[in-house]
Amino acid sequence: MAGSPPNLHTMYSRSVCIHDVLKVKDRVSANMFFKLKKLQQQQIVNKVNLAVRRCKTKGKRFKARELLQDDACENLVRLYEGYRIFRTLRNSPSYLEKRKKDLMAMIRQLGCPTWFVSLSAADTRWTDLLQILGRLVDKKEYTDQELKDMDWESRTRLVRADPVTCARFFDNRLQLFLNHVLKSDLHPIGRIKDSFVRIEFQQRGSPHAHIMFWIHDAPKVDHSSPEEVTVFIDQHVSCSSKVDEEAASLFELQQHRHSKTCRKKQKAICRFGFPKPPMARTFVLEPLSSAENQEAKVNYQKVEKILSEHKDGIDMSYQEFLNTLELTEEKYIDAVRTSINRKTVFLQRQPQQIRVNPYMKHLLPIYGANHDIQFITDPFACAMYIVAYMSKSQTGMSVLMDRVCKEAREASSDIRKQVRDMGKAFMNSVEVGAQEAAYLILQLPVTRASRSVINNFAYYQK
Repeated sequence: MAGSPPNLHTMYSRSVCIHDVLKVKDRVSANMFFKLKKLQQQQIVNKVNLAVRRCKTKGKRFKARELLQDDACENLVRLYEGYRIFRTLRNSPSYLEKRKKDLMAMIRQLGCPTWFVSLSAADTRWTDLLQILGRLVDKKEYTDQELKDMDWESRTRLVRADPVTCARFFDNRLQLFLNHVLKSDLHPIGRIKDSFVRIEFQQRGSPHAHIMFWIHDAPKVDHSSPEEVTVFIDQHVSCSSKVDEEAASLFELQQHRHSKTCRKKQKAICRFGFPKPPMARTFVLEPLSSAENQEAKVNYQKVEKILSEHKDGIDMSYQEFLNTLELTEEKYIDAVRTSINRKTVFLQRQPQQIRVNPYMKHLLPIYGANHDIQFITDPFACAMYIVAYMSKSQTGMSVLMDRVCKEAREASSDIRKQVRDMGKAFMNSVEVGAQEAAYLILQLPVTRASRSVINNFAYYQK
């Protein structure tokens, strides 16, 4: 696969235009929040009938026939045998908890995934989406040139005016990209064996996909040679700024710009590790032992200083960069190794590319939006990372629900009132954007997996 395959681009572009024919009756975003609240209220009311799993408490084993008795449910609540009324609410902590366990089961069964890929929405740049919005919102057929000349305020006005179409368009485009591009016979990131997709929503309101891929016969860091791993990575991932004219505007989206999310908890260092150190070639580096790293730590401070001084990359060659630091390549590599605590991949990049997000080598002009691809070296770290993303949008919600649940138990109220109080607390506290509301109302999946998970209780009881 020497370059970006043009037939792949044509097939994907034509497929996306299928979304042109989608029709949505309700175009008033204000109504969506009301509809979502009514939908969730109905789901909570329906959950007054408790969902209970078989378990032991104080030496007693509950059976289905016992729970059919009139006082069984009240006894169950008093015994704190938890019930989860929110398992069907797809933006609730209990729903995401279930999907986290499904993901962990996949990792345990299939082993370490190969790629972690993030795909963003470029809803103000996608011409086909803006043309659809122009017909629906402004009742006007915008030409490509008119959209190219349209200012940012006008583009965002179109996006805000119809979050339903934007949400459906992203879901449609994502599925076409996965099925017709990544899983095509050309295998642009390798032959995909399994995948897990999680849709989360950014603060600006647009959806964002995080995907883990298992690739057939991909090298593993602990079982393959470093050369096999780096050759495989270089076949599919790039940080190069040498792109053709078609991809030049898209390459700008791959430039990392620090924001408040980079420095959570008042940390001075970007949590995404930018700017990245330049490398003459791709390396898989291990941490430096404590006995060796005193001089190397001092050298890495020099590296950090020169990297942080340049916001748009450093206009010099790799060798000139080493000369500026007054370091040999060996000492420079040792200095970089002091910054890590586990095996880490450092991609080939020139000093001009220290703020470039790694992108899929053959697919930058095809997907048409910011994305990121990382080779996974540590299955445990990967699991913790994706699990954190699974519940990212519900930070603090689980704590709140635990507190409300405890207060409901301590109050002298019946089950119906407890359920109602917990449901009210959830709906009054959860943050939902317009496009997320559209996802929930239209029943668009917020997680997808290539495999189903079966809970074999008989197996676990052995």
